[in-house]
Amino acid sequence: MRDALAYLRIIQQPDDDLAFERIVNKPKRGIGNTTLQMLHVTARAAGTSLYRAAAELVTTDELRPSTRLLWEE
Repeated sequence: MRDALAYLRIIQQPDDDLAFERIVNKPKRGIGNTTLQMLHVTARAAGTSLYRAAAELVTTDELRPSTRLLWEE
C-alpha cells in the first residue's frame, strides 16, 4: 500500500525525494547502492531532486548502459 501511494506521489510531485527513494527499485530493477549514491551526489551538486538527477544521468555515460535502459523505458 505504501509503495502504491509513493507511486501516486511521484506522479503528482516528481520532486518528492522520499517517494522516489521508496519506489526507485520496486519492483526490483537492479538499481543498487552505487547508483543511488550517484543520484544523491548529482542531485546535491545541481540543487535538484533525485528524480530530476535521474532524468539527467540517463542522458550521460555515467551510468552503466543496462541501468540507463531501466529509466529510458
